[in-house]
Amino acid sequence: MNNVVRVFSLSALALAVSACGGGGSDSSSGGGTQTPSKTPVQIISDAQSHSKAQLTTAAKTQANTLYSGESGKAEIDIALAQHVYSVLFDDNILTVPDIGEHDIENELGSDGSINSTLQCDESGTVKYTGKFDDNGTGKLSMDFSDCQSYYNSFALSGVAAVSIDVVTDSKMEYTLYFSNLNWEDDVPVSMSGLITFSDSFSMQTGVTTSVSEQYVSATIGDESYLIDASMTTKDDWESPELRIEGRVSVGSEGYVDVSLDTDELDMPYFYGSTVVYNDGEAQLKFLQGMVMYTQDLDNDGEADAGKYFESVYGFVTTPVSDTDLYNLAEISLTPYVESPYLQNSEGLSVAQEIVVLPGNYYDLDTPDEDLTVSYNWYLNGRLLEGVHGNTLPAYSVTVDQWIEVSMVVSDSINTVESYPISIFVEDTPAVVTVSNVPENVRAGDTITFSLSLTDADVPGNENLAALASAPEGATLASNGTVTWVVPDNQLFSQMVYTFGVSNSQNPNNTIEEYFDVTVSADEAQPLFRSGMEVPHRNNSQWVADFDGDGSNELLGTDNGSRVFLLTLVDGKYQQKWAYPYALSDEQNIQQVLPADMDQDGTPEILVITEKTFWLIDDLTKDARVLLETDDYFSEALLADTDNDGVNELIYSVKNANYDASETTIFVSELGSELVTTLSFSTNNFQTIAAGNVDADSSMELIMNTGLVYDLTTGANEWFFGSGFGSSFVTVGDLNGNGIDEIIGAGAWDALYVYSAVDKSQLASLSLDDTCDMHAYNLYDDATDEIVVSDCQWGNVTAYSLNGSNQLDTVWQVGLQDHGSSSLTMGDIDNDGSAEILWGSGTSSSGADRLITADYTAGGATVKENTTGVQLDHFYAAGWSEITSGDERAVFFVPSTESGYDGSVIVTLTGDGTITVGEELSTNWDHSTQAVTTDFNNDGAGDIFLPLTSLYDGAFGAVQLSDMSVQYSVDGDYDSTIGKIMAIDVNGDGYEDAVYQDGSAIKVVDIQNQLLVASYTSPQGVSDFDVVFIDDVLNLVVTSGYQKVQLLTLGSNAFITGSSYDIECPQVLFTGGENSRQFVCSGGNDEEMNMLAFSDSGVELVAEYNFPFEITGMIVDPVTTSNILVVTGDDSSWYSSHSVLRSIATNGNIVWSGPKLNGRAGKGALRARRSESGDLEVMLGTSAGMYLIH
Repeated sequence: MNNVVRVFSLSALALAVSACGGGGSDSSSGGGTQTPSKTPVQIISDAQSHSKAQLTTAAKTQANTLYSGESGKAEIDIALAQHVYSVLFDDNILTVPDIGEHDIENELGSDGSINSTLQCDESGTVKYTGKFDDNGTGKLSMDFSDCQSYYNSFALSGVAAVSIDVVTDSKMEYTLYFSNLNWEDDVPVSMSGLITFSDSFSMQTGVTTSVSEQYVSATIGDESYLIDASMTTKDDWESPELRIEGRVSVGSEGYVDVSLDTDELDMPYFYGSTVVYNDGEAQLKFLQGMVMYTQDLDNDGEADAGKYFESVYGFVTTPVSDTDLYNLAEISLTPYVESPYLQNSEGLSVAQEIVVLPGNYYDLDTPDEDLTVSYNWYLNGRLLEGVHGNTLPAYSVTVDQWIEVSMVVSDSINTVESYPISIFVEDTPAVVTVSNVPENVRAGDTITFSLSLTDADVPGNENLAALASAPEGATLASNGTVTWVVPDNQLFSQMVYTFGVSNSQNPNNTIEEYFDVTVSADEAQPLFRSGMEVPHRNNSQWVADFDGDGSNELLGTDNGSRVFLLTLVDGKYQQKWAYPYALSDEQNIQQVLPADMDQDGTPEILVITEKTFWLIDDLTKDARVLLETDDYFSEALLADTDNDGVNELIYSVKNANYDASETTIFVSELGSELVTTLSFSTNNFQTIAAGNVDADSSMELIMNTGLVYDLTTGANEWFFGSGFGSSFVTVGDLNGNGIDEIIGAGAWDALYVYSAVDKSQLASLSLDDTCDMHAYNLYDDATDEIVVSDCQWGNVTAYSLNGSNQLDTVWQVGLQDHGSSSLTMGDIDNDGSAEILWGSGTSSSGADRLITADYTAGGATVKENTTGVQLDHFYAAGWSEITSGDERAVFFVPSTESGYDGSVIVTLTGDGTITVGEELSTNWDHSTQAVTTDFNNDGAGDIFLPLTSLYDGAFGAVQLSDMSVQYSVDGDYDSTIGKIMAIDVNGDGYEDAVYQDGSAIKVVDIQNQLLVASYTSPQGVSDFDVVFIDDVLNLVVTSGYQKVQLLTLGSNAFITGSSYDIECPQVLFTGGENSRQFVCSGGNDEEMNMLAFSDSGVELVAEYNFPFEITGMIVDPVTTSNILVVTGDDSSWYSSHSVLRSIATNGNIVWSGPKLNGRAGKGALRARRSESGDLEVMLGTSAGMYLIH
């Protein structure tokens, strides 16, 4: 009877058309006389011309005609009872389809009639004919022709009609008619007949009473059915009613009478009710969550056999073979049992016994003490024999086994097993112990140390250690002794070699733990050069002779991670030295200072980061930590505080980076270590200065906040409550009396001069927007001058104090760019006269400039064109012999001048000389990759690179000696040049270009100016790689981070091969020529996936995860089974540093280098095997260029 409920989609259609109303009345609608020539199909197809009695007769005739089979009473058994119940209440047997396809309101004519054929949602048509009066009553016929709606998964054909007879606020009566309505839903289905509905609503009680009668036949596959039944429902919440009574005929069996009288409206779960078959020959009783089927086998009017089922679903779905009936005196209710549970599921391991607690269980007709409770344990889905208690003994399983446990409850007749619960056993972490590793390990040493692994998951105390991954030359003896012949040749002066320890009993050699051994060597530092950078903070550049060659250099920093020395030769700055390593994890450089730590006359370099003092006391050696703090270092300066001719270091430590509440001043003597001679607490400040500002012999420390301290005792000698200046303070002997004056200024305030002797203000001068200020003895006389650099588009101005304590302008020169930083003075061009230097452009988005000015008593003049363009980011293109005997490393710089100008080529020689070419293209699409070649074999190096003009991508071949374009391929707005490779594709002895152009891969014979082949990926291209296999060029293309596609090059076109769905931002063939494997860096760049391919397709071989981001990768040209990768720093999700590492193709990390400056992009790494067989590496980062060998 649930099928009655399922036709409410049809009743919704009836409601819709009744709400439309009509344009008039027609006394003939619903009347008419059936002519003998009309068939039942014709009558239902023209419902408006026939009476309800005629429609009913026609529908019943059609139903009787459709039904075929037995017409007598069926002999009831449990299988037939299941079947009849399913016909009435199971959607899987018979579902009346949705025929409410269209909203026909707009199709009705002014007289309420309709005669329209409309397209169905998915396919087919339905023709509507009929008429409705002003009250919304009338008749509508629907002729379906392969009509599929959104709501049906099948196409519907045949005829249906609706007769709406009563439509009021409290009552609605209508009838649905079917004539050979047919469809196919797994099996063919055909339906004929009628269903009447009468719904009435009581305004007084709020109760709806629904009465429906159906006479419906259906053929479903090979079986025929006829349902002649009625259903009455009353939704009174106090006394609901549901009555079903009727007959279900099954063609292969006969008819079965069915009745149900219940107050449970939740069909088909009639709790507390009974479905009666054939006047009591069989019954289905609904109990608490269970059902009981009974049957009168001996026809004495009393049930004598039966069976319990755990639910109505179990009754319907239990196979007939499992439905044996039992004597009612011998059966009992089936026990109810819930799953067992774990009291604590955290941290379960193989070495522990696993105990579960019983779930809820009961039996309505058996006491708990008469029930038997046991447990079934399953390993990987198979029953574990002999273990039926609630405890699984320790070591019964291994970590990789899937554990389930269920609870089994039995009475004397029934046994019920609960749903199982899954238990996850964690692998108890193995304990790896590494001991007796030498404190200092050097390249070429042979070392021994002890290694052990114990595992609580494995009984016993045996040393289970095995070396699953180790550097070359390392062996593990059975007693746990590791012997390692350390390589005598390594890339860096300090490298970390990685050992992977596995459990010897694990056949998969799964690494339990890694440990590292750091190896030192007398290797030269990598050659590192950057573009021209300037400080962004003050007190960060100094002129001195730092390398002892008799000529001055400029010590500078970008206040990020770079420290460097510049020389000014022939009017051009050249980077003479740059420190190659990143000093601190995510700590910016606060200052650099020239500190003569050993008093040999040549200053060492002191680098101050937020929490660390670093000392570079040898330009060829690594920096070392001089001092660390958990707080924050602030201002630092050098001064001879004890008048012994040797500077001391004065620095401050604050408890917060901003708005510190505690500040301490330290004074320390310089040496191999810092020795503190004085410390005292003070208030927060912006800047400090040191000088002798009073009449005693001691030096003082002056703060911009107005505090003056004696640097011998730490005593406060003066507190000027208004402060000397809100931002700046410096000291200088402005009047030549041998005592320094105090000069203070604000960022947007005046310049003031004070005497600490008189504790008074001597002079003031109105200034605007000051960025830096110092007092210098510009003219090597008795008096100092004040030099002030402005912000924004200002000036650098020198002032002197005259005899009337007035400040006079000595000279003034423009900043040359926006803002200024780090004023300094010194003889940078080594001509015997000092210059004034400052950084400019740092307060704008444009390029930064290092400005140098000569000065005299009569004025100052800026040296023109000393720095060249600022270089933004570097990508290694490879080595090239520019001309015969002139080999250089070549780097592609995609943009210059902080992104405002285009791409250039930069070459770097082995001695560190940088040559910057002229702008090649605007490169607005930010193409980054290029590759060196000698495509025409003329002995002069060339480069394949992007030549993008504005947004129109283009490719070109340029000769490096004169930057002349030898060949180019113009593009358009959709062209973006990606990866470029130089390889002899056609075997003619000349290197061809294989490059990405937007979503296409192109192969161009540059020498002969021919397009060899082109392939366009529908999903786009993120990367590609090529390799020759059996003299055939193979490509692997990563498409839009979604999949990899294999291609081979035919005579003049690419042939598409296998593909594999995987995220693959970067791809690389491994193992050299004829290799059939490649790696993908994973979707989050912390994965590496190894894939292999054959004629049968591509397969994923292995997946590796790392604690760092892979930004670039190439095959190691010396050890081709390894991959050189450049990665981010382990400690940051987006690192501004880079680490070069070697990873074996089995996913094991071989070695890692130190942290390098800057972040490397894809395609920024190149490597080659030197003539001596050593590894040589080129790397470009956001910070500069590296040559590593």
